[in-house]
Amino acid sequence: MNPNICRIGFTAALLAMLASPSYAAVNCPGTVNNHYIDSTGNAFVTHSVVGTVQICNVNIDWKAITPTQCFAWLALVKQGVSKPASMVFNYSTTACTGMPQLGAAPAPLYIQLNTL
Repeated sequence: MNPNICRIGFTAALLAMLASPSYAAVNCPGTVNNHYIDSTGNAFVTHSVVGTVQICNVNIDWKAITPTQCFAWLALVKQGVSKPASMVFNYSTTACTGMPQLGAAPAPLYIQLNTL
């Protein structure tokens, strides 16, 4: 078999995998209007673009987010609500709108506070 054809096929397959939505990440800028923690430790925010989603749990690991990371994120959220300030939630999805709500939401990859 021609080695150039093999290289082209491999390159095309690799590019197709990298372009796959499973590798996509999206920044969702907006404001956090509300946040709360339920009796089991689940932490939720109401984001102006994403909606009401769980971001972590203060007691146990949730979708690979540790309680330590959860407390750090909640500190950012508290600042964002009190300022108010723009907050970016980054997700490994393809869109900010239409995301599953509450505990069905994916875990954020990061949360960023932008002071105005």
